[in-house]
Amino acid sequence: MPQRLKIALCILSIAPFFFSAARAQTLSISPVKVYFSESSITAGYTLKTEGDECWLGVPNNSFAEGTTHAIVSLRLIKKKTVKNTFGDAVSLSPIFKFNIRKTAALDQSLWISIAWRKTTEQTYVLKQWNADTSTWDDLNSTITADGLRVQGEVIGQSGMVGVFEAPKPEEATTHSGKASWFSGNSINGYGSAMNIFPIGTKVRVTNTANNKTVETTIVSTGPFVPGRIIDLSKDAFNAISNTSVGVIDVVVEEVK
Repeated sequence: MPQRLKIALCILSIAPFFFSAARAQTLSISPVKVYFSESSITAGYTLKTEGDECWLGVPNNSFAEGTTHAIVSLRLIKKKTVKNTFGDAVSLSPIFKFNIRKTAALDQSLWISIAWRKTTEQTYVLKQWNADTSTWDDLNSTITADGLRVQGEVIGQSGMVGVFEAPKPEEATTHSGKASWFSGNSINGYGSAMNIFPIGTKVRVTNTANNKTVETTIVSTGPFVPGRIIDLSKDAFNAISNTSVGVIDVVVEEVK
């Protein structure tokens, strides 16, 4: 058999594989679209993309009274088309776009759930693109118990949503609460007791009633009374209030 004919037959034999693979790839990014007619406008429905990567929930009675029909769609947005919008935000999932035709009005929010199958120590959150401010804004979202999906309510009738890294919360350097005092001036001077900072830490305590401040070193743990965050030595307390008051509202911050 001539060599050219062998090559041609080989290409023909594997062509169906390429065609089927291309079709599967197309299906995975094809829009999911649902039409609500007048008879089904009050019904709830969940749109799901190929592979359950993204769900869009339409609760019962989502549409405003008088709405006779609605078209809801959900589709995948290629990351490269929106990558220049990320800025410092780190996208962890594909970006999905939901849309409701303008002919229908919503009475309540839709919800979205996006699969996230990688384990990471970094926490993550849903973000929605805000076209008015050109920013990715955090949505009020939760992570499912198995840690595999992030879900929450979306804003408006159209938008782009994805899973992003959530910034690590900064440790608070100031703490508000109540301060009491103890008798220990001759031993500890301007010493104090606190459970938030370790022993040896120097802190500044401000009386919120008069803005007087005093610096003190933590020499012990305590107090162990709900609402009280620091126990000041008598002299330290006297520097910002009168001991006859007993307990005062304060702000405590670490002195670096």
